[in-house]
Amino acid sequence: AAGSEAPQEPAAYVCGFPDLEGRPPVQQIKDALTKLIQEDVPIHVMSLPTADVLEYFERGGDSESASLLKARNLPFVQVNKCQDVMKLHLVPLAPSTGYTRFFDLQPHNGHMLLCTPPCTGITPTGITRNQFTVPPILHTLAADMAQQSAAVGIRCAGDLNASIQAGEVLQVVQLSEALHMKKLMEVVDAIAQRGAGLRAACIGGPPCAGTLTFAAQLKSQLMAAGIPSTLLCTDVYCPADTPEAADAFDLQQFGKHVRHLLSGKEVAPPGSPLAPPRLTLPDRGLLLVHGALGLHPSVLGAVGATQCFRVCVAPVTRICLDELTLLPPDALLAMRRVLRDFNGAGVDAATSLGRCSAAAGQGSLAPFLDGADAFVNSAADYEIMALRMETESLLRCVRPGHAEFAHAARLLDFVGHFYGLSRRSVPGGALVQEFLGNSLFEAH
Repeated sequence: AAGSEAPQEPAAYVCGFPDLEGRPPVQQIKDALTKLIQEDVPIHVMSLPTADVLEYFERGGDSESASLLKARNLPFVQVNKCQDVMKLHLVPLAPSTGYTRFFDLQPHNGHMLLCTPPCTGITPTGITRNQFTVPPILHTLAADMAQQSAAVGIRCAGDLNASIQAGEVLQVVQLSEALHMKKLMEVVDAIAQRGAGLRAACIGGPPCAGTLTFAAQLKSQLMAAGIPSTLLCTDVYCPADTPEAADAFDLQQFGKHVRHLLSGKEVAPPGSPLAPPRLTLPDRGLLLVHGALGLHPSVLGAVGATQCFRVCVAPVTRICLDELTLLPPDALLAMRRVLRDFNGAGVDAATSLGRCSAAAGQGSLAPFLDGADAFVNSAADYEIMALRMETESLLRCVRPGHAEFAHAARLLDFVGHFYGLSRRSVPGGALVQEFLGNSLFEAH
């Protein structure tokens, strides 16, 4: 999906079907949706016995909803019902279909593109296709995720839970890490192909994307390929409490240090546990600039946009709760932040979630994809299970009446659909260990 949870610009969602050619034409689907909206069919929320709902799903062949329901182990469950269709109540929905008047549905590279207007409070007059562009790099991401799905065999929460019940979760962990390493080596190969003219690689993404650990992983693999490198973190050029604030970024000092490093001089970055006291760039070495602002235009300008390799790192989960509900990326980012802040500075969950709310919209990939040479998905299939084990108790400390209570409750509801996975089952070199606090790399 391109756009944030409440986009200020039009958003576009790619809806993929493996057998789109055998389905009705996209225009026919759009006409049926338009008719449903015009009829303003009510969407009912009701509580029913779990046994009855489970029988309904199994009778209709809805295995994803059935497996998800079995994991909750509740006597009653909330469902949404629209006409004769019933699905689990996983996210809030509009009270009727008539609320979704403005949309567009068009074919797009073998998929369907669902376009929605901006959430500006202004009634849109219509949507045109030229408002939406899908960066080519997202097509590569879609292909990677399809390959990963086929290799791991995990699509939804029920599949993950079943892997634990069958004692096969370690295979899922190992295969997920192997696929991440494969992508990492593709980045190493792409950098090597650029030759001696490449002086730097800039690594950036949304807050808590995992750029710190990825940069450390990349440094190790570049060293194995015979390419020496030096890490330079953008976060240390911002105040400690606002490492993602572009307006607080010390561009002058950062630019000076980059110029000195590229010319062979030694520099002393601002004091931080994320950086050694003094840095030098080895002969024919590559400068690895990383952090929340790693792909910010000011950083790219200081490094030299024409002589750097750009890597966008972000968690894009492909795990669904059911066939209609994708685990939102901002849920992963929020849980990562809660753990990072607590492990690093003892910050409580309510404060961390408040920071997430203040940074709402920074999770959009659009600013980072422009001109990116590579995209690395930092979300592991098993990650949500490991995060649940560590964040659940922290989120439950957010009390009713607090401004972030609803946010915490929503996250608890999401993770409640997954079984937990001990951090001992997660490899020390895994990217998610940056947030669990047990990483082989010192990035955290």
